[in-house]
Amino acid sequence: MNSLLVTLQKIISFTIYWLAVPYLMFQLIMIGKSMVTRIREPERKLSAQAGWWAGLVLFAFFIIYQASSFKLSFPHQVAFSINIPGAISGFFASVMILWSLQSWLATKAIGLITMLLSFGCSICLYCYLFIIIYNNIILSATLGVVLGCLIYLIIFPKDLEKIFMRR
Repeated sequence: MNSLLVTLQKIISFTIYWLAVPYLMFQLIMIGKSMVTRIREPERKLSAQAGWWAGLVLFAFFIIYQASSFKLSFPHQVAFSINIPGAISGFFASVMILWSLQSWLATKAIGLITMLLSFGCSICLYCYLFIIIYNNIILSATLGVVLGCLIYLIIFPKDLEKIFMRR
């Protein structure tokens, strides 16, 4: 019975650490891309597209800079734990960004938002998969961001329509 529980715990841990969390990070990148495609006004759309690509260019700079730190992090080599300050920071950052996103979307600052999303989330995903020293902080912050987004949408469900409707 103990071996069955240990095996089950390893399967659940692997699924969360190596499938669910990277998937959530990738989805945050795709949210930034969907913001770009939903903008109708040409000037703001160009700003958003430029921000998206600028974030990816910054990500390329980061990869080149961090090439010496590249190390594959296989599941049996990494011990995960929750970093409470990282989770709390991720939670409050996501709530604050969602709260202020409605007013930012109406301006050309959308380019900065998409740049931050594409750059920040790409770096997090890269570091989580290939630079193992940041895994606990990134895992905690990602879960905090997702929890913050979900709680924000529980409290303000109409805001989702306002944020993602075509402008």
